[in-house]
Amino acid sequence: SKFLPVVGSGQVDPSLPKGATLPLGYGSGGIKPFQFSLKSGETLDVGVFKLFLSTAPIDLGSIEQPLPFRIEPRRLIRENEAKHQFGTLQVGVWDAITMELELTQPPEPPSLEEAEQKVPGAWVEDPKDASESTSLFDSLSEEVQAVIVFTVTRGLIIDSDYGPRFSDRSLSVLKHPTSELLSFHRITITEEIASSNMLDAAFAHSGLPPLSHMSSLPLLDDLLVSNDSAQKWTTRRIVVGKLSFSTSAKGFLPDVEFISDVQGALNHSKNWQKLKALKDVFEIWGVAIPLGGIIGYSSVVTEVDNKPNWPRPPPIEQLESSNYDDCRIIKVTRVASILELLEDSLQDQIKQLYASLIFLSPCVGTHQLFGFDGTKYRSRRIEEIEVGFSNLRIETIFVRYHGGVVAGPYGLSRGPTQVERFSVAR
Repeated sequence: SKFLPVVGSGQVDPSLPKGATLPLGYGSGGIKPFQFSLKSGETLDVGVFKLFLSTAPIDLGSIEQPLPFRIEPRRLIRENEAKHQFGTLQVGVWDAITMELELTQPPEPPSLEEAEQKVPGAWVEDPKDASESTSLFDSLSEEVQAVIVFTVTRGLIIDSDYGPRFSDRSLSVLKHPTSELLSFHRITITEEIASSNMLDAAFAHSGLPPLSHMSSLPLLDDLLVSNDSAQKWTTRRIVVGKLSFSTSAKGFLPDVEFISDVQGALNHSKNWQKLKALKDVFEIWGVAIPLGGIIGYSSVVTEVDNKPNWPRPPPIEQLESSNYDDCRIIKVTRVASILELLEDSLQDQIKQLYASLIFLSPCVGTHQLFGFDGTKYRSRRIEEIEVGFSNLRIETIFVRYHGGVVAGPYGLSRGPTQVERFSVAR
């Protein structure tokens, strides 16, 4: 993996006087800033990181949005808006070094069985289940199978105020018979999950992976949930599974109306119009589709600042019944971005749209407590900027000034796996 210089070939643009006093700011673009992911066969993802330098101090904080309660979104700044803001701030001549990150293919996500082994708590599987699976599957009516398939083909909508929910419309259809998606899997799981914010608690209560595990979702306002609250949430769940499902994004055909909505959004003439229209699409269809999980019954309770009593398990009549009409998705172990259902040309258009944006971000994509300061040594000339990165994100920013003075590294405490240096000296 390495950074591929896109602007300036590792040097600041000639219009910016080299050797001048250059305060430093930064931002990023891409489907999820500082987070990159690849599909099978891909070697390059459109993830962009930009370093801003100017001939006068830049107060990037002055053009950030106020943070709403609980949720800390990354502020989207359009290119023209950034230029206007920089002009208003009278920063003089400014420029940006822009880079793309080339990635190696990450390992395949864990299978359903592997994911279940990591679930906290105890689980018990019925040993008779394997020998009975064929006859039991034959007992499922077409109507029941259709209900289950409709459930697993809905998109996941993430609402920062009300938590996660599934869309009321089907996002896709299966390419293969239901029998290739479903299997009988009687299992009992007890879970106790601690959460440090309300949104994570809502995910745990719903049986969904934490938001932090969904790194490749197309969130226009990249949700960074603050964990500074003094309150703590505890969720206890009893999961009784009767069926499991497992598939891949290639196993679905996207709904024609969903494709039409995406195409309509991309047909707007202005980028901000495309983004607004895409956000509307995500709010209707969701941002993710479940690829693996458990179907059955569950009992769950969540409390704040206290461990709740264990909930009562589902009634024995429900557990022993051969009627699957009331079954629902009770645990999701794997998800994929709904963008992965689209053909490559549409995905490329969306990635290029995101890559054209500038994001004002907390320091290196993490919490603001890392204290990134681009004007700390404003009286000294910047000679070199060092960016540390891994296969997933920008890790650190390190600035060397004239006279041997250094600032940083800003960012994560653990060391980056690779480094790229950019000369700003004469």
